[in-house]
Amino acid sequence: MKMNAREPARPPDEQIGINGAPLAGTVTALSLLAGCSGEPEQALPPAFERRDLARRSRILAAEAVPQTAPVAVPTPDQLMDWAQRNYPDLFPGSPPTQLWAPYTYRHYADSANYIGVTEDRVYILGAVSGGVLLDVGATADFAALVATDYHVAKPASDEEAARFLLQAQFSATRAQIARVRALGFAAWFAEQAAAPAGITAWDWLQQRGYTAIDSYGYYATGYQVLYALWYQLIVSPDALRKRVALALSEFFVATLAGVASGWRAWVLCDYWDMLAANAFGNFRGLLGKVSTHSAIAQLLTVIGSRKADPATGQVPDENFAREVMQLFTIGLYELNPDGSEKLGANGKPIETYRQEDVTALARIFTGYNLANVPQMRITQAGSTFDYPDISQARLPIVCNPALHDSDEVRFLRIVVPKGLTPERRMQLALDGLFLHPNVGPFFGRQMIQRLVTSNPSPGYVARVAAVFDDNGAGVRGDLNAVFRAILLDPEARGPGGLSSPSFGKLREPMLRFTQLARSFTMQSQSGSWKIVGLPQEPLTSSSVFNFFRPGYTLPGPKGAARRLLAPEFQLVDQVTVADYVNLVRHLSALGVFVQAPDHPALFVNQFDQTIVSTAAAGYDIACQYVDELPLVPDPSALVRHLNLVLAAGQIEAATCDVIAAALRANFGNVLTNLPRATQEQLLSWAVTMVMSSPAYLIQK
Repeated sequence: MKMNAREPARPPDEQIGINGAPLAGTVTALSLLAGCSGEPEQALPPAFERRDLARRSRILAAEAVPQTAPVAVPTPDQLMDWAQRNYPDLFPGSPPTQLWAPYTYRHYADSANYIGVTEDRVYILGAVSGGVLLDVGATADFAALVATDYHVAKPASDEEAARFLLQAQFSATRAQIARVRALGFAAWFAEQAAAPAGITAWDWLQQRGYTAIDSYGYYATGYQVLYALWYQLIVSPDALRKRVALALSEFFVATLAGVASGWRAWVLCDYWDMLAANAFGNFRGLLGKVSTHSAIAQLLTVIGSRKADPATGQVPDENFAREVMQLFTIGLYELNPDGSEKLGANGKPIETYRQEDVTALARIFTGYNLANVPQMRITQAGSTFDYPDISQARLPIVCNPALHDSDEVRFLRIVVPKGLTPERRMQLALDGLFLHPNVGPFFGRQMIQRLVTSNPSPGYVARVAAVFDDNGAGVRGDLNAVFRAILLDPEARGPGGLSSPSFGKLREPMLRFTQLARSFTMQSQSGSWKIVGLPQEPLTSSSVFNFFRPGYTLPGPKGAARRLLAPEFQLVDQVTVADYVNLVRHLSALGVFVQAPDHPALFVNQFDQTIVSTAAAGYDIACQYVDELPLVPDPSALVRHLNLVLAAGQIEAATCDVIAAALRANFGNVLTNLPRATQEQLLSWAVTMVMSSPAYLIQK
């Protein structure tokens, strides 16, 4: 039964209830309902009567989304259906729509939450709001979200599916495109996020024999970490997880050059494995693991930092304390939820921390060192020495309480009491940083940049930040929900970005190589994956500031005038552009030449840098072109296929025609029965031209 019961006017002396709501009116309405036949409807709680006291909230991430065409404002039923699909923990089931003037509403008994719509605004009340009425936006704000609900939608074309795949992972093969079209965006994401993880980088190194103690000195070298990571990026089946881990590695930056301890390659492999294992976990848990990992502790000089000693003038090292704020959590300036900088009374950005905050926080990270492990005796080049056991490479750092500053610490209005264990003090400090309102927009914006676009709109950032703050079930920092929100946002999936000059990003060199390898089934015949010397390699940036800065803009007056961010362009110059074309041509035609594919070592030992070469030397790593070889006789069909799987169909038809004509001009109009080597040359030229086109290089 539905009814519209309007309360009578309240007398001046009428008793006032919760939040100023009239008790008499509520009682009258309840008595009316009690007299109705059938299942009685529930009156709205009194808080709904005082909309003027409602607190504004973006808990449902409502904000206008750019559209290429007008979108109808959703009805209350459409809006509430959408909320149930997208926030099932908040709004479980599908209760009936009810009317209680002036509201149209639903009550979700299992979660004790309400949604009410009146006068073109949407309100929420219940356990999720702590009993406070929330104004979550105008119904018009939800128009695009409801009309283009990518949580239930399926791609309308192969191009839409390919575009999604190339943001979510590394490649978009025909089989992968078909899978996304069959499942839909959200179901595919859920399937892949829950997929079993492939072999870890650590275990892969062990399988390849790099734990051996012999004259090759693997315990002291680091080059083999690249072999393990290229296997992770190119071969590992859980591509979504690995793509997210790579994005995280450019936020929580560790680098091979920053690790000097024993078993360097294993330290970095364990760091990578930690990022991959926690890619869909919680940000706070990941922050804790990052902060205690020896790769970060060495790079940012936590190792060896001690409490102050007035007698010697010794003070705690401030490196990690500064970077955990500047780079890993809150950034330099206070942010609005949409990622824009808050301005002070002087019109300038407000700094998030001061030097005294750094000095204070540094005391939390004193007394830490590498874990103590048994020593092993090694004899090499006529010398015998002790060396840490390999287990040290995967153990978190440990604290010596005698070297730790245990006094009270105050920073950023956070108080860490004295008298607690060092480990508990670190937890409290990281908890305080995690709860800072900057973290959602600061982290969310950079993850959007890594996966979707360099210049996300304020609304896009705000929607992702809202999910970081609350995944819909009251959980902060849920990375599964955050990456799902990034990839399913209307700004990422909608067609508007395809024609916008400010949407998209330059593909990073290591992503281009990984895409080439995955798209064309690159294989290592020996299983060695000995790839070194590429222009960009994972976990090899020159500093903790990553390969490029998130705020980098194009040089010159045009770049400055438009104020568009272009982080990956920091890697671009005349030399890298020419080298890239030559590299694609070489890799797509021949592959990677390996001196000793049948031997683990790159060098003879850590003292003698002679390259190991065996009789098996050759192009051990090469593309297979399983889907492409049958298309060689028809260059136009081949180019259309490459346009789809490499560029999601975004290369203009005229450019595709030019590439196809160039193939015919160089290889002849009759391309059937060509020798295999000639077919592969044709494919190499086709791939090179497609992957060198601006419409490919700029991913939209």
